[in-house]
Amino acid sequence: MYILVSNENYVILGNATFKLRIAFVTESIAQITFTKDKPFKFSHSLIVTNQRCFTDYNFSETALNFIIETTALKLVVSKEYGAISYFDQNGKRLLQEPERGGKWLTGKTVYNSVVKNSARSASNNNVDAKHCSMMSRDVFEAKLELVFDENEAIFGFGSHEEGYGNMRGKRCQLYQHSRKIAIPYFVSTLGYGVLLDCCSLITFHDDALGSYLWADVVDELDFYFIYGGKFDSVTRGYHELTGRVPLFPKWAFGYIQSKERYINAKEIVDVVDEYRRRGIPLDLIALDWRSWPSGNGWGQKSLDPTRFPDPTSFLNALHKRNVHLMVSVWPSMSDGCANHCEMKKSHFLLDDNSTYNAFVPEARACYWNQTNTGLFCDDFR
Repeated sequence: MYILVSNENYVILGNATFKLRIAFVTESIAQITFTKDKPFKFSHSLIVTNQRCFTDYNFSETALNFIIETTALKLVVSKEYGAISYFDQNGKRLLQEPERGGKWLTGKTVYNSVVKNSARSASNNNVDAKHCSMMSRDVFEAKLELVFDENEAIFGFGSHEEGYGNMRGKRCQLYQHSRKIAIPYFVSTLGYGVLLDCCSLITFHDDALGSYLWADVVDELDFYFIYGGKFDSVTRGYHELTGRVPLFPKWAFGYIQSKERYINAKEIVDVVDEYRRRGIPLDLIALDWRSWPSGNGWGQKSLDPTRFPDPTSFLNALHKRNVHLMVSVWPSMSDGCANHCEMKKSHFLLDDNSTYNAFVPEARACYWNQTNTGLFCDDFR
């Protein structure tokens, strides 16, 4: 492996097979980007909002390694395979990749499942008027292998129902789903964190045969190593990358009551009254699915007028009892409801003809307006 580019913003190393770019966001946060036969992307990330470059780093080399270091962090890159080892300012090794390199990309083609009247499929044949697979673009599957310390514990990856704390020796699939929240990030008891900049399906795997993160679809393998020494400092680095998180109101840290769903306004008020009668603290009650008008209204962001005839009075009754209300809203809408019709008319739906396209600012504005008009105008809080 040899030097391709070395400037104040980043270092690019490579060989005939791959290219590796190393940059710093701060003295404690390194960005690692790995690709094969494509140029590096310098475009906007959906996860990382901080695009600053930290330029006060030193770059040197020995017979076997390249060394990139700041006052807080040192990266040692093997010249033979590009394996990276991470050290703190005192020379303590925090994390390493296996000697064979640890970063792998496998080319593949992405196909989108779409609803079209007529579309060309992968076999160049017309298919039925409803569903077909459209070729999208060439991408990679990615694999990042890691070598953890024997006594190290790691935590993170979001909220999952298995109830794991320490993720060592565990396997976890990261995808967004009901009762499942995926965050491609973990922290270590050795005082560092790793954030994978990827929005596709991810698998974390750790057992006696090896440890790795696998990503289904990436344009390049892109991740951040965050050093802090303590969890609070690592978390500060995470927010440095992804943006400031506002503090919840005090009542949101109290007890929240939720069940599969409540049928109507009277049932919710009765439940709150029973909590108050028993002297059990309660700060918020959740109104889950099927709050929308009965019939074909899945995802409609307004209340059923039969079961919730006077939303303002209903909400005032809860507020007088010092309880807040939270309503579940959905990104998908059933065909025929008013919210869906508006989205469809404006071409704001994804190809499943149900889910709004949150990547389009105008679609987000439309979704917010629907929520504001259908719920918040009734003092829904």
